[in-house]
Amino acid sequence: MYAVALLDAAFFVPISYIIPPKYALISFGIFGLLIGIIIVPAMRFYENYVLKLIADYGYNLYYISGGIAILLFLLSWLLTIQIYKRKDV
Repeated sequence: MYAVALLDAAFFVPISYIIPPKYALISFGIFGLLIGIIIVPAMRFYENYVLKLIADYGYNLYYISGGIAILLFLLSWLLTIQIYKRKDV
């Protein structure tokens, strides 16, 4: 769940710099719906494959997936910084 929250924040922050404030509510609503549509098949995949993979490999897989989530979060911050630098203030 921490990884999902980090990735969610990783996508919302750069999007908030790209989209004008007057369209932010609509765009976040659409983004939320898309996430909801994607989550259901992702959870089925998680139940069928990922839980079996975790049972086979144990806690090392948690560390690897946590590291990947943190890496994606840091990359999103770098993207956000680059977008903010190019944005006219």
